[in-house]
Amino acid sequence: MYLEWRNEKDRETVEALAQKNQVTERRMGRIVAAKNFLDLQHPANGRAHFLKKEYAGYFAIDLESKTRPPRLICKPIGNFKKEGEHYLKETITEIEIVKIEKDYHQH
Repeated sequence: MYLEWRNEKDRETVEALAQKNQVTERRMGRIVAAKNFLDLQHPANGRAHFLKKEYAGYFAIDLESKTRPPRLICKPIGNFKKEGEHYLKETITEIEIVKIEKDYHQH
């Protein structure tokens, strides 16, 4: 999967986390290796899931396997397709990582 980072500091933060945490390191490798969004939905690959409310149109990927892990907030970019308001997940092959969020449920 093609990745873009909105913020260079976030990329550096994730790289530092990956050096300290094998789960984060594997997850980042699996994101890059993913063919499309569907590959990221499995819990071992980050449990990618679409968000609601103020994050509608974005999705989160868990960086670790613990409860309430830091998450990447991402949005599809490139030539993805939608049916009405719903993304065709198999067409999402490029993403922008918008930010790292510890707990977006508190917003």
